[in-house]
Amino acid sequence: MPLGPYPARSLHGFGPTTAVMAVAIDTEGRRVAAASLQGPAQDKVIRVWDLETGEVQTLGPIEQAGEGWAGQTTGLGFLPDGSLASTGAGGLRLWSLARGDHQVIAPSFVQSHLAVFPDGNTVAYIVGTKGTRSIKSLSVAITDLAPGKTRILRSHGGKVMPIAVGSNRCDRRQRR
Repeated sequence: MPLGPYPARSLHGFGPTTAVMAVAIDTEGRRVAAASLQGPAQDKVIRVWDLETGEVQTLGPIEQAGEGWAGQTTGLGFLPDGSLASTGAGGLRLWSLARGDHQVIAPSFVQSHLAVFPDGNTVAYIVGTKGTRSIKSLSVAITDLAPGKTRILRSHGGKVMPIAVGSNRCDRRQRR
């Protein structure tokens, strides 16, 4: 099924042994982003396709990129200002598509899944706590991107996955 006025087509760029988990589509349906979960180090990048122009932008790799699972990206979301948020190895990152760089907003051991709130300034994702041999627990984290403040919701226990946010979120000023 085509996105908006753009015809259906295959989007190429990742190798045949690369597993892609994170995919995002911007609100206009013009850009599609995808990132690798597992595969060779050279594919530990985010690719952004502009369906109108046919251009492909490559972001990354991040510092943790390596073979197999190392340096994986597990969640993507476009923000209204045209930037891209990602979760995965090393934390929540905010990518500037104009500059092609990123900053780490909320570092952590492991993160997955990503949902952008309708306000475009807040994201929710799963954050893992490191145990002695593996992940100890998973909780929902909510980060307000403007000040970069994160809060962890522990109300749902330590095994939460996946997440979603709705469009009928109350305005923060009304809740105070």
